[in-house]
Amino acid sequence: MHTPHRALALSVLCSMFLLPQVAQAQESEETIRLNQEATEAFQAGAFEKAATKFTEAAQKSTTKRSSAVLIKNAMIAWYKVPQCVNAVSSARVFLGYTKVATLSDSDVSDAKTVIVKCRAKDAQAALEADDLPLAEAAIKDVKFYTVDPNASTELKLLNDAYARKKQAADDAERARLRKEIQDDAFPLRLVIGGTMAGAGVAGLIVTGVHVMNKKDEFGYEEGTDDEDATIVSCEDVEPEDKKNCLEFANGTLRNKLILGYTLSGLSLAGGAALVILDLMDDGESDPNALKIYPVVGAGQAGAGLRFNF
Repeated sequence: MHTPHRALALSVLCSMFLLPQVAQAQESEETIRLNQEATEAFQAGAFEKAATKFTEAAQKSTTKRSSAVLIKNAMIAWYKVPQCVNAVSSARVFLGYTKVATLSDSDVSDAKTVIVKCRAKDAQAALEADDLPLAEAAIKDVKFYTVDPNASTELKLLNDAYARKKQAADDAERARLRKEIQDDAFPLRLVIGGTMAGAGVAGLIVTGVHVMNKKDEFGYEEGTDDEDATIVSCEDVEPEDKKNCLEFANGTLRNKLILGYTLSGLSLAGGAALVILDLMDDGESDPNALKIYPVVGAGQAGAGLRFNF
């Protein structure tokens, strides 16, 4: 059984001997000379020199048919160097001649074979380097130029390898995102503690300001021998404020203010305790802890709670 290299070598020899016999009268002496030099280099195993000479001859050729033959010969020479990039490039150029010249089915098949073999190597190399975009592009070329993709074992192996790599990459990305979310998450007690402490401070400030305003508004005075406060008079108070003045005088409003101080103080103390406990944590996070974490996505932003179990 012939290897792909040997099969292509037979094709190139047939093509090279075809040009001088059929197209010699239509070509310049320079084109014929370059073709002869390329043929001799190819037969001597100097494939890179042969490829260069064939390409140069194709550029100087005066007929589409001759140019196509010479480009195909350059393709095979590049493939045997081996330089797959140049071989694939020449193969694509050759296939482009199908629109302007009559090419044999075997010649077209040779060009497609070169592309499939080279791009399969590219795909394998890209998979080994974990370059999935490059691997995907190469596999698409292999599928496109394969005569029967469904029956191609090589294509199936490439697709399977790509699927495994893609799954591994997706799993790694999901793990990275989970870790990023966990790193950005805040323990719930720290959030609650900070909120409670902030509310407590705000409550103390608001209550204190309110008390001072009432003192000035209703003539509130501190007793000298008694802890209780007294109201000098509510007679001169504006009618709309008399109710508040009387409530303050009989202790109702004062009790509300005391309750405000008490609740604000408890909130501040409780919040501070939660914050201190969180700061004193040894850093070993409980995987089942209830946490709050940022939520960012299409059309949404905010926070969410997560409890692992």
